[in-house]
Amino acid sequence: MLPLARNGLTAEQVRDSLHAKKGNRRVRFRYYIIRSGIRAGVLPGMSGTVRYSAEDDIQRTASFEFSGEPAINWLVDQIQPIMEIQVDNIWTEFSLGFFIPSTPTRNAEGRHISYTVEAYDRTIFAKEDCITERVFYPKGTPYLDIVQQLILSSGISDIEVISSDLKLPTDREFDIGTSKLEIINTLLSEINYLPLSINAEGRAVLKPYQEPNADNVSYSYRADQLSVLHSPASSTTDLYNVPNIFLAVVSNPEQEPIKSMYINDNPASELSTVRRGRNIVSQLYKPDAITSQEELDTYIRRIAFDQSQVYEAATISTALMPIHEGREVLEIRHPELSGIFEEISWEMELKNGGNMSHSVRRIVQI
Repeated sequence: MLPLARNGLTAEQVRDSLHAKKGNRRVRFRYYIIRSGIRAGVLPGMSGTVRYSAEDDIQRTASFEFSGEPAINWLVDQIQPIMEIQVDNIWTEFSLGFFIPSTPTRNAEGRHISYTVEAYDRTIFAKEDCITERVFYPKGTPYLDIVQQLILSSGISDIEVISSDLKLPTDREFDIGTSKLEIINTLLSEINYLPLSINAEGRAVLKPYQEPNADNVSYSYRADQLSVLHSPASSTTDLYNVPNIFLAVVSNPEQEPIKSMYINDNPASELSTVRRGRNIVSQLYKPDAITSQEELDTYIRRIAFDQSQVYEAATISTALMPIHEGREVLEIRHPELSGIFEEISWEMELKNGGNMSHSVRRIVQI
């Protein structure tokens, strides 16, 4: 979550304004042209939508609309939308991301010119940049050294990282033409880190996964006198396709293939082969860096545990809250929904009175 305290204001002052403690909120939006890392101008007459999805390769995306011929270089410039809120007569801003324009569409109706633009955060640099020759990393190389080198070489210069001393357990090679983002996320997954994301300030974020629980709640939404919640809320629980048999295979030129299978046949589990009376087989998992049967058995048991979690997915709507990054743990106290949830996606309408939708989930014990 973005820090609330800013511009000499306390977190409490900013929170009170976000929740309209003294009356109606006053907000406004600006769209800056970012050129060579600095603000080079403002795009006039714009509106937009900013989205975040933890399950997408490029997690933060945006759509913009504006009038006139902008002084922007579509090939190199970026767009930074910000939301400003008035706090005790001081306008304070929240960055909503740095976006690379893609597929700008020029619309002409008589003398009126307008543009619609789809845009992506800086992760697109690593997604579009591929290795141009086969690369080799020797056993013992620190994972995060490789990841940070790939991020920097793709053109993302600012990195926020929680350190790890884990190292490659075996030699690793990646084929020519593999995207740097694919390599980055493959390596991050092997040390239980979240996939690469870019935060609202444009920095690459490398951090380990944390199980959501009440101890790491970052923000609370409550239906009280300062509520920003809108009604209704909705939730669903999908039990249908949860696997009860999990398969993994390691196959490479340097060793005989190794196979492992984990079967959930526990009568106490409602998802097991025994209770459901049928087999639901997972996708085939193919890890690269596991070299023994014992290691592969441990690997697939962990996958089975993770994939056997049943989630209650829910959607809530709030006033625009420009404080969220991604995968935050939220406490929600709504007449139709209460508990501790992990935020998986959100979407903001960048206009006065706009709504913010939040897709959240929590584990249901089955």
